Amino acid sequence: MRDVAIIGVGQTKVGEHWDTSLRHLALEPLQAAMADAGVTRADALYVGNMLSGELTGQEHLGALVADFAGLRGIETFKIEAACGSGAAALRVGYVAVAGGLADIVVVVGVEKMPDTLGPDTTTALAMAADGDYEAAQGVSFVAINALLMR
Repeated sequence: MRDVAIIGVGQTKVGEHWDTSLRHLALEPLQAAMADAGVTRADALYVGNMLSGELTGQEHLGALVADFAGLRGIETFKIEAACGSGAAALRVGYVAVAGGLADIVVVVGVEKMPDTLGPDTTTALAMAADGDYEAAQGVSFVAINALLMR
């Protein structure tokens, strides 16, 4: 396995970005990280996201963001692992470089929750719970976290 380093970082200001699409939210930190690293190309792009399909009707974020960023002809896909989607995407990027499958990868996490109503967001978040034993009983994800904090 090869050594791996994070050579550039970027971040969107945390807040409610009502007039900003998912692709725009992902583009800002992606471009900032590439500029910080001093690179203009990447071998792969991994997008960590949990709720784009449920809350915005937009899936296939890897290809969408790559195309919007001008990163064409590279491996790219969305990685979903509930609340750990960003970390899972980072791990996939790490493994790609460490294993010699890529030299430069870009990893970006993006989520857009404020555009939906509270109950819709709560329902979407509940998909991270066990559908057979928790959600089927009417237990929300918020309630599960409250029980864990008792």
